[in-house]
Amino acid sequence: MPGRLFGVLKYGAGRLAGIPVMEDEFGERFIDDDLEEVKYLQVLPPSTWIRMLKSTGYELCYFNNRKRIESGRNLSFMGQFEAGERFYVARKN
Repeated sequence: MPGRLFGVLKYGAGRLAGIPVMEDEFGERFIDDDLEEVKYLQVLPPSTWIRMLKSTGYELCYFNNRKRIESGRNLSFMGQFEAGERFYVARKN
């Protein structure tokens, strides 16, 4: 969670102060580490997925992140800021 929370704070502070940050949009992550396979990642918030699903005739049935699924915990508000893969289950209306 600290990594994503730091990203949120860095993005917000940069936008408010007019300081350029590498992330142009909320949810973007650039990883400058040679050990990482993925250098860029776009993490959309659940509200964006819900809106996109509704616009195509689907509804969100379940959402959680890998860490919480593996430990048997349900998603909470703070869980939305945790790093890791996210899983969505949707069905056609």
